[in-house]
Amino acid sequence: MARKFSDEDRAEVRRKIMHEGRTLFARYGVKKTTIDDIARAAEIGKGTVYLFFPSKEELVFELIREEYQAYGVLVDRLAQLPEVTPADVREALRELFMMLGRSPLLQTLYDSGESDEISRILSKEKQSEHKQDEECFFNELFEVLRIKGYSPKHGPEVIRGLFNVVWLAVMNKERIYADTPVVEELLLDMLCREITGR
Repeated sequence: MARKFSDEDRAEVRRKIMHEGRTLFARYGVKKTTIDDIARAAEIGKGTVYLFFPSKEELVFELIREEYQAYGVLVDRLAQLPEVTPADVREALRELFMMLGRSPLLQTLYDSGESDEISRILSKEKQSEHKQDEECFFNELFEVLRIKGYSPKHGPEVIRGLFNVVWLAVMNKERIYADTPVVEELLLDMLCREITGR
């Protein structure tokens, strides 16, 4: 017989699963972490985890989505400024990439190469959700910048590609440019110029 949860209980159980999943995936990676490990850490039954997340990969997907909420923080920050200078855009980008780059979960996924594998395993529906999330962010960013008087030099596909290049560079900083912060500065300058058109 399936256990009934109140809305409050559901929110708390989901929070515990996500918290313990994030901790374990960041420490051990996705392959080495099992649903049993997560259930044990969250002090719930394995079946309860499956009530909330049909697979380990879907849990990881939701955790990544939560980490990527930092994109919304960038847009909100720029939207709230009465005037936006290119320096404001650059600083917001720096904070975004620093926030994402400090995520133990994202760092583990990228270091281990598991992020690509998770993408392949996820259902077409979840892959579509990820793409929609990304498109929504870029649309909101472009709209805020348009309102503030900026026009990107290139279309969304180019800007998205540049974002990914900077993101990969940040996540692979130790291998690519370890003690050469000027590289990161140049990447941010380039991205800022392309986004603002200035």
